[in-house]
Amino acid sequence: MNWYTLSPNLPWLTLVLVLPLAGALLVALVPSVARRTVKQLGILTAVATLILVLAIIGGFQHGVGNLRFQFEEVRPWIPGVGISYHLGVDGLSLFLVVLMAFLTCLSLLASWRSVQQNLKAFLFFVLLLETSVIGVFVALDLVLYYIFWEAMLVPM
Repeated sequence: MNWYTLSPNLPWLTLVLVLPLAGALLVALVPSVARRTVKQLGILTAVATLILVLAIIGGFQHGVGNLRFQFEEVRPWIPGVGISYHLGVDGLSLFLVVLMAFLTCLSLLASWRSVQQNLKAFLFFVLLLETSVIGVFVALDLVLYYIFWEAMLVPM
């Protein structure tokens, strides 16, 4: 049972990974003197990611008969050694993705007035952290999981 059906042709989990990464790159490109624009861009990116994740949770099929990964994406990456770009969510990882998106929004809103120095770097690294942590939760290939795990250590 789900609230609505999402298009199976769109790579939903890739969009969830690319959106905060694109927001982090946009934050890095905005001049440092435009502090308000940098803040707004960071929060807008986090809120858009949260909305996208909530759309995915609404399209998630709940029930006893659906014990499988959903929104699965498989693309061959290094086929010679069996490495692929394989993403998917189950009931547990879906709520961890929602939690990460919610906590990112909450942390950026809580830091609206308190972060004064290195604002661009702070927003860049928070959005990069969101991308890599969500990647850890949705990766179904061990090498991809390892890459996201190592990428998570840099902004931390």
